[in-house]
Amino acid sequence: MHFYVYDEYTNKPKYKEKIRQVEKAITDLEIIGKIVRLKNAGNIFRILFEAIKNNAKTIVAIGNDITLNKTIHNLLYLSEKLNFYHLPPVGLIPIGKKNQSIAEKLNLNYDKNACKHIACRYFKKIDIGELFSLQDKKKYYFLSHAAIKTKNTKIKLNSFFISSHEKGIIQISNFPDKNNINNFDSSYDDNIFELNFNIKKKRYFLFSKNEVSQFKFKNIYIENNQNNQIILDNNILAPLPANIKILPSRINLIINRKKI
Repeated sequence: MHFYVYDEYTNKPKYKEKIRQVEKAITDLEIIGKIVRLKNAGNIFRILFEAIKNNAKTIVAIGNDITLNKTIHNLLYLSEKLNFYHLPPVGLIPIGKKNQSIAEKLNLNYDKNACKHIACRYFKKIDIGELFSLQDKKKYYFLSHAAIKTKNTKIKLNSFFISSHEKGIIQISNFPDKNNINNFDSSYDDNIFELNFNIKKKRYFLFSKNEVSQFKFKNIYIENNQNNQIILDNNILAPLPANIKILPSRINLIINRKKI
């Protein structure tokens, strides 16, 4: 059975026609299943618990980055609590253009056209980032990337600390980004993350350029004595200090076979 998890924003009138077309495509492609709608944080936990209990064949998030991140985060949480390692494949049907960086990085089709790769059910094992906060003692997960400003941030990699006093962004990348030449070589299935220090350097009056340093890692420690949060997948704020590690090949993610 397929479980379709609709984000709450897809109920807005402006998405009514897109949803109608998606549901028609699902019927035409004979991949119908149970439809459930998100209402709150507890709601998705119960939905996914039911999906696992009923041996769901596929879990499909209908929405955006936030929908997919919530789905994967709660699946991994359930997996740990239930001691259930083998999770069903997860897919995404992107609705609208807002907060769709993961869909862009994976070259997914949008709206009704995304139903075709759900029907094909071609998936790959994807690495996942796990952040364990030493502040609230909770685990947070990210699929694409994590980011924080360089100011006051220290990172322990192996046995040494890395930091910068200059303005910039530190990004931990799991997915390649065709719009960012600095992490084009990231790969979601290589069992390693890229750590990019993107520092803005002044050249001339009104002009500047970015200087990038890149490191590869499987686990790091990160802290910031002023900004005590790091943002995961553009939507989850996780408290610092924290340890971050890679969970190799942890999720089966349905992708667009023709474009990857």
